[in-house]
Amino acid sequence: MDKRQKSITSPLKPVSYSSRHVRGMDAGGRVVLPLEWRPKKSPKDFKVSLWPVYQPEHLLVLPIAKWDAAVSQPLEKSPLSNDPVARLERLMQCNTYERSLDNYGRLLLPEEGLKLLGTGPEVVLVGRSDKFEIWDPVKLAATLANMDKQLIIETFKSLGI
Repeated sequence: MDKRQKSITSPLKPVSYSSRHVRGMDAGGRVVLPLEWRPKKSPKDFKVSLWPVYQPEHLLVLPIAKWDAAVSQPLEKSPLSNDPVARLERLMQCNTYERSLDNYGRLLLPEEGLKLLGTGPEVVLVGRSDKFEIWDPVKLAATLANMDKQLIIETFKSLGI
């Protein structure tokens, strides 16, 4: 098997989003993803959601497959008559947008997301393994400064880390 055949048949490792990256937004509301965060193959589609849904602070960005597994499938299992779930689903879907990376690795942020982030020229991309967040730099700094350290320790222990 030559190199070309091997690269066609070899499965590619999924993207792992780690670290923190400060990025500028262009006039069109697009942000360039770090090279290592760009999927090596198609699809290059994401769900971008104002998060948390009850009081948005940042944008949560998930590959479509992750969104389907973590959000869509659990919601679909609920009966149509379940009013609380219908309200949650309505709120989430009103504040979630499907976006694709362009050929330059730019992600177009939704207008509501731009309002949430403010009009600053920079955003911070924060990796979270199989997903990432987009923050206003000032809001992220305040959030990190106000973390409950004891809760973090307890969470580590509960996860066995």
